[in-house]
Amino acid sequence: MFRKAIILLALTTFVSGKVVSWNNSNFAENDLEVVSCSDGSHCPNGNTCCHRKDGSYTCCPLTNGVCCIGGNTCCPSNTRCDSEGGHCLSENETFPQNGTVAVSTFMKAIQHKVNQEIVGREFQGSKGINNFGKNDLEVEYCTDGSYCPSGNTCCLRRDGEFGCCPRLNGVCCIITYYDTSNGKGYVSRVYILTVIFSKPHIQPYQCIVKIPTADCLMEGCDDLEQSKESKDNDLSFVADAHNNEVLFYNTYTNIQGLHIPKCYGTKECIVGKQDGVLIMELFGSNYSHVEFFRCLSLSQAYMILDQINHLQSHFLSLPNEEWKDSYKFVINIQQYTDFLPLFKSNWDTIKSYLTPDLTDHLEDNVSALGSNYYELANYIVHIFPRERGNQVGICHGDMHCNNILFKNDSFGNPCDEPIILDWQIMYSGSIAADVARFLLFTTSPDTRLEIELNYLPTYYETLKARILKKEGKFEMTWEMFVKNYEISFIDQALQLLYMLNFVFRTDDIPKQCEMWKARKFLIGTRIVFALNQAVKYVKKHNPDWLINKNV
Repeated sequence: MFRKAIILLALTTFVSGKVVSWNNSNFAENDLEVVSCSDGSHCPNGNTCCHRKDGSYTCCPLTNGVCCIGGNTCCPSNTRCDSEGGHCLSENETFPQNGTVAVSTFMKAIQHKVNQEIVGREFQGSKGINNFGKNDLEVEYCTDGSYCPSGNTCCLRRDGEFGCCPRLNGVCCIITYYDTSNGKGYVSRVYILTVIFSKPHIQPYQCIVKIPTADCLMEGCDDLEQSKESKDNDLSFVADAHNNEVLFYNTYTNIQGLHIPKCYGTKECIVGKQDGVLIMELFGSNYSHVEFFRCLSLSQAYMILDQINHLQSHFLSLPNEEWKDSYKFVINIQQYTDFLPLFKSNWDTIKSYLTPDLTDHLEDNVSALGSNYYELANYIVHIFPRERGNQVGICHGDMHCNNILFKNDSFGNPCDEPIILDWQIMYSGSIAADVARFLLFTTSPDTRLEIELNYLPTYYETLKARILKKEGKFEMTWEMFVKNYEISFIDQALQLLYMLNFVFRTDDIPKQCEMWKARKFLIGTRIVFALNQAVKYVKKHNPDWLINKNV
């Protein structure tokens, strides 16, 4: 209950307060360690002196805080003040304003999850004089001379006035947040929200706030000219993807063996009517991603394949099949034609990384596959999984490095104990789609081939055993499973190519340094290996996809 109260309080203040405001509570210099300000005044140890408009100093209750204009508010270190919006922003960050998101909905997002009467709701009344008179009862005086009913606690509000917390010795809080997406999200911004308490013995509380927005998606398509209709479709896609994740966390999170973040509150997104949000567990600095360019080790790959196996076995063992209708493919495949210019330009980029002898033999095949991509993707996603002899499975839909956290080892490197993130584009589809995407997007060609040869049979047998143990139904043959993998591999290899722009957004290495020269060769060969294998599978399963429709 305490955690829910803190989250509610966090969102109440987060709605429009954003920057930290405070009251300079009276304290004696000898009472505690102090920080000396330039005018000779003092602040408690761990605070930051901020210069106010009247020339005096006040105390920001943050270590190395960034003082905002006026001196009455501040932000955490390594952020900056947004004086117009009252936000604390990371460098180069602006708060989303595209109509799909609104911070003012955070409170509404969890009203159906949290008791409205718990401690932590918005403090009502300014200076405590709206609901009672000073002579009517005993009062508690606030430091500015205002007062609250006896048994209340004075808490400084966002407008600089004091409000009355209806609890004796209540704990007042300040809220900060910053965008931690760093270009890694496609359909949402991810914020770390921090609740800092006025009482030093209470540790700060942190959680994740995810806001659906089409901004991230559009940033990865900078080279494309999008029509209004296309942008409207993006907004609908973002809403559908967000609501997919809401459905997952509200309904299907009790999955044995699957490691996912806890979810504390959700709100669906309705374009033009209602903004969405998810409030989730923060894992902190003890967990991190493996970068796309570094690839997962063989042991890490086995860990994630086991997670995918647990996900599949759970859904295929459920007594009803409602999930097949609940999880539709949220991407409009017809829109794939919008990405064809990216497909060609990204292939030209890969060719520039490598010598012609590594790419020339693929030129015609890549062009042909691009011309057939709509038909190819539609068959793989919608038709093939439902063909006779096949069996529909559940798909995470975006199993790649940025959606996987590993616990760090003693050197700070991602190691083990994986956590699977971002359940936004789940859909019912090929039972091997996640396996193919995961291996293509996160492992090196040699690791992938080793897994295909030596581990996929074990994966299949483990999946079958888990489903049957739970009294589920599994009639897929090994041969059909292999076909699922190979068909899915074709689609995912092409996605790896056209998503190159999104991949590059996560890389901070200057494109002119020697490290980048080596890295781009590895990127190029990785994609060429994937396309070579995809062409072999196309020739095996549907050679017509190698006939160029544009010739």
